[in-house]
Amino acid sequence: MIALFLVLEVFARVLWHPMVIGERLYTRFSPVYDYGFDATQPIWFKSGNRIEFVPTQYLNFRGHTLPYPKPDNAFRIFTLGSSVSRSGADTNYSYFLKQALETEHPERDWTVTNLSADGIGSLRIMLMLQKIMPLSPDLVILHVHGSNEYEDERDALYQRQLHQGLNGILFQSRLIVLMKKIYGYMTLKDQGRVWDAEEEIRANEDPANWEQWLQSIDRNTARMIQLCTKHQVPVILVGRAEKREGLAGFDSELVRQVDHILKAYQEPGVTFFNTSKKFFEYHPEPRGKALLFTDEAHWTGEGHRVIAQQLLKHLFSFAFLK
Repeated sequence: MIALFLVLEVFARVLWHPMVIGERLYTRFSPVYDYGFDATQPIWFKSGNRIEFVPTQYLNFRGHTLPYPKPDNAFRIFTLGSSVSRSGADTNYSYFLKQALETEHPERDWTVTNLSADGIGSLRIMLMLQKIMPLSPDLVILHVHGSNEYEDERDALYQRQLHQGLNGILFQSRLIVLMKKIYGYMTLKDQGRVWDAEEEIRANEDPANWEQWLQSIDRNTARMIQLCTKHQVPVILVGRAEKREGLAGFDSELVRQVDHILKAYQEPGVTFFNTSKKFFEYHPEPRGKALLFTDEAHWTGEGHRVIAQQLLKHLFSFAFLK
């Protein structure tokens, strides 16, 4: 039995070491529990004359393709964020922005690649940003919404716990990890995430946690701006907006706190997009909230369309795009 296990382990290590998770059907599972924190695990691969982006077990952005090599007339925009900017396949502001750019300026080859994923905070957004830099982005839209720092903290802790004690020994076996993941997938017991709604509610009610999470947003935003500046990639920082009872507009105390952090990073090549202000200018009356939001944080298709229209104007405020 031990000999058979060792043979299968060798096969797993030799044959199951995909450069990109999901590049082929049999490689849909990562051979490790990385929860999106593995800085070395690619999210795209080159296939002939195109680049393919492949979602992972932990990062559920939608698949995209880009031509390779990059055409001379191409202008590549990447959107990185969480569920707010991810939205529906054809109802997110990245989708509408691409349509608007193609209509307004058909002479350019525009691509707007939305790599937003559910439930990720600023740390995992930063790691994804690092992975797209070799693709020569012309503009990055960073939508650090501020609602998922708990998820980053929770999943990072769970990842560490999985590699401690006996688990730390067992999960060094690629065969055991793959068998556990395949079993979980087939029995629907493991979809790659850790959900505990009550624990999240308790965590969100603690002001000390929010102070720590805002510091994380600040720290990771600084690192992302530094990276983009190093590669001379312009950035649009998208602010937060909320639909809450009692608010005259869309800017709660948390909105102001997150926006304050983002505004501080404005400099040549980095601009802040005031989402709550744009929503209020478009629909100042109370009924606008129902038209623009599906819940307190997420937007309707109309909300995304409004932001795309305003982002188009904002985008051409960059001198090099005029």
